[in-house]
Amino acid sequence: MSKLPTSATDLQRRSCRSKKKAAYRNHWQESPTINAQEEPGLSSPASSNSRAANTSVTALPASQSNHEFRIHCSTGLLYDDSAAYTAPGGNQKDFPSGTCSIQGSVSESVNAIALPRPTLLKAWFAAYMTNTSHYCPVVDVKDVLGPEGASKSLNLAVCMVGNIMRHDPDGPQVAVDFYQQLKLFLATGGEVDAISTLKAICLASCLSIEPSSPIRLHGPLYWTSAGISLALQIGLHREATYKNRKDTSHLRRIFWYLRNSDAFLTACWGRPRLLRCNDYDTKPPEAEDFDNPGLDSLIFIETTKLCDILEFLSDYFAEQQGAATSLISMGDALVDWIKHLPPELCLYDRDGHRKLYSRPVSELFIQYFVTIILGQLPRQKQKEHLPPPSISSFVAASCAVELYDEINCRDDSVSLLPMHGQGFKHKGRGEAAEDDWSASFGPGTYARKIWRR
Repeated sequence: MSKLPTSATDLQRRSCRSKKKAAYRNHWQESPTINAQEEPGLSSPASSNSRAANTSVTALPASQSNHEFRIHCSTGLLYDDSAAYTAPGGNQKDFPSGTCSIQGSVSESVNAIALPRPTLLKAWFAAYMTNTSHYCPVVDVKDVLGPEGASKSLNLAVCMVGNIMRHDPDGPQVAVDFYQQLKLFLATGGEVDAISTLKAICLASCLSIEPSSPIRLHGPLYWTSAGISLALQIGLHREATYKNRKDTSHLRRIFWYLRNSDAFLTACWGRPRLLRCNDYDTKPPEAEDFDNPGLDSLIFIETTKLCDILEFLSDYFAEQQGAATSLISMGDALVDWIKHLPPELCLYDRDGHRKLYSRPVSELFIQYFVTIILGQLPRQKQKEHLPPPSISSFVAASCAVELYDEINCRDDSVSLLPMHGQGFKHKGRGEAAEDDWSASFGPGTYARKIWRR
């Protein structure tokens, strides 16, 4: 027996429910109907007969007459049992009926991704080797242009990086197009090889479409994190993983690129490190880890040593503790690094004459000068405000800005990667200025801010 209303509020609620039920019955009675099968076990036989007499559903086409339809007990929505997803093992899952069609559309889009003709692919791979291999040496010639061919994800990633470095105004937009295809290809599991996936992720981290202030599922921060996660799953953080493998040198370069990228991003954006010194025991890269040792391999090896100092510095500021002797030891490490730098990487010869211009070498010394500036910053939690710079910081910033000016005068600034605080938008190259890229806090931003003072 129904409960009598005890207040005006109850009366209003019952009136609203009655109106809704009446409108519901009138809606279904206006269309041709078929009997609906009641959900078993939800009500008594008497109430089922009464409900079946008053409940109806819209007539369906004859092609669907063999399907079993049900009315949801609370919403009155039509439910088609035949639309339930059947897993490979035969078990039904309550997935939406459109899931299969969506997956099919995505698969068709992925399969429709076309690669450029071989001539373009070679040209863009050459651009990668010339402009990026000293910073991200994860891909070799045999990976892209070998006789056995390469994976589609690696080809897309190389095309993307090759277009980042183009002076053509359309280059950035072409790079973004390849990036979107690469992201779709990886997200749908198009690449089955874990190492090829890891290489493609490393190359994807070289692209910065937007400032780092909006939270997005792309950009150097995101892809470096994804690469480190996959590298840990593979076990690249343990030296034992590299034993008895033919691709040991290649895997070692991949791991140390991710470690270096993590150190740079921590120094530039101030976020916590993903890889701690105690988390890995992988041996540092050596000249033997490169197929063709040369200037690029030397720069990568010395960059790795410089990132060791950046790691120490980031830990020092993150822990907000430590004696002044810690910073003194960091200064000694910088002095030791410059003393043992190979002659091929020095800016000046033994007679004090400036050597010929080399952008990779200039980038290496920009990182060195900015590390000096970071070491001069006092311990503080308010990272958004730079303290008064020291004389050493002024000198280091002046040297870094001079190197940036040399790069810009030779139209090589287009080849600077996001770690320098550079970026571009979809419609052409963007300025690394504070108004557009306020969150881009790379070496260039540090040097410019101090130099302007």
